[in-house]
Amino acid sequence: MDGIDSEHLMALARQKTRESRSVLASTMADLFDGQNGTLTDRERALMFEIIHRIVVDAERALRQSMSERLSTLEDAPRDLVRLLANDEIEVAYPILTNSLTRPHASYQVLG
Repeated sequence: MDGIDSEHLMALARQKTRESRSVLASTMADLFDGQNGTLTDRERALMFEIIHRIVVDAERALRQSMSERLSTLEDAPRDLVRLLANDEIEVAYPILTNSLTRPHASYQVLG
């Protein structure tokens, strides 16, 4: 995770504010978009686990944002995709609509 300020991410994770959780989730999602370098499989798994924990307790706007971003990823974790797909329609919509156009994504939502 070169170029990532891990101390800043840890400080955000320790804070329980809505804003810090939103910034943390957004920063981590940027890593999956390839904007901040390449992650190893282990790093990706850890990042998805952290995002999963944030999303469970997050407000709808953050869950919706994560749904939009993760709906385009081929390797998004099935549990996180399923969690978002079963949320309120505003949150679930990106996951559900993208799963209709990509057969592998449908498997994640339904499987």
